[in-house]
Amino acid sequence: MSLIIDTNFIFALKSEKDKHHIRAREILMEMEGSKRFITNCFVLEETFTLAVFRGGANPKLMNIISDVFFGKSNFFNIKYLMKKEMIDIKDILRKYISPKRMLSFTDASLIYMYEQLNAECIITFDSHFDQIVERMY
Repeated sequence: MSLIIDTNFIFALKSEKDKHHIRAREILMEMEGSKRFITNCFVLEETFTLAVFRGGANPKLMNIISDVFFGKSNFFNIKYLMKKEMIDIKDILRKYISPKRMLSFTDASLIYMYEQLNAECIITFDSHFDQIVERMY
């Protein structure tokens, strides 16, 4: 069974200053070895952007984030989405957004992957996924 991972989980896992850092490490230890972790190219972009802004463009944090995506610290697969999939993601975004539930395109792409892969859950600290998918936090 697949576990979809969100930006904030990856960032918390690698940023010791993040308020969810300890919990992210616990989740990884609980799940490691028994599950297939996967994310997508939008999460990759969003994580690097988050690292620049929250990390104050700290080169050390950028290297740590780079290593988790492309180096020895990597523990997940990255799915690169095609145009047809992006059209489907746009439809998911339209379906679930409201003035009370703001989702990004990246969030909708994770919901899409969750549905397509029949995933066990999305590992995220964002509550806006509640009532849409199973969430581990």
